[in-house]
Amino acid sequence: MKQNTKRISFTILLLAFSEEPIYPEEVENRVVYFEESSEETKTQKTENSTGKETKIPSRVPLSAEQKDEKAFPSDENFAKQEILKIEEEWNRYSPEDPKKLAAKLSTLGAIKQKFRDYKTAILFYEQSLAIQDRLGENKSREYALTLYLKSIAEFRIGQTCRAVVSIQSVIEIYHFLGDVDSAIQAEDSFKKYSSFCPKN
Repeated sequence: MKQNTKRISFTILLLAFSEEPIYPEEVENRVVYFEESSEETKTQKTENSTGKETKIPSRVPLSAEQKDEKAFPSDENFAKQEILKIEEEWNRYSPEDPKKLAAKLSTLGAIKQKFRDYKTAILFYEQSLAIQDRLGENKSREYALTLYLKSIAEFRIGQTCRAVVSIQSVIEIYHFLGDVDSAIQAEDSFKKYSSFCPKN
């Protein structure tokens, strides 16, 4: 496994975490802002049109350069292709070291999570966590991160009470490690998950 691929795979873990918003209201605020901005733009166009009549063609033909630009894949598609390449490389990677195998499984889970295949992601996370448990690594940052990602995936498919159990363990690990900031962030997630769990 190439060194740069290892760095990229760790980045994917972080991206999987950041791309799965725990606070959807922030996204909603951005959508509302966009809609309000769009309404303002429409209003301005209407006011301008009442002042003077302007003929606007219904369809503007694309220039040759614009057509070439549209032929290129979007940034999102490019990123997806790159992640799929990394996933293929990780699938071919067969480490004998159990710790590296656990890292591989966590990475594959994060990739599946990025593509919203949450059930498969959870299966990968559970395999990784089981290996880390056997290695006595259940108080490590890697274990906490994998468990955190698992809790997000569980929450996404409606397993809210399982997500609560998972995030509780994450909080305990971060407190054990003395990572106060991460513990506080996990506690915020705990509050959110708990509000959707009937048992709480």
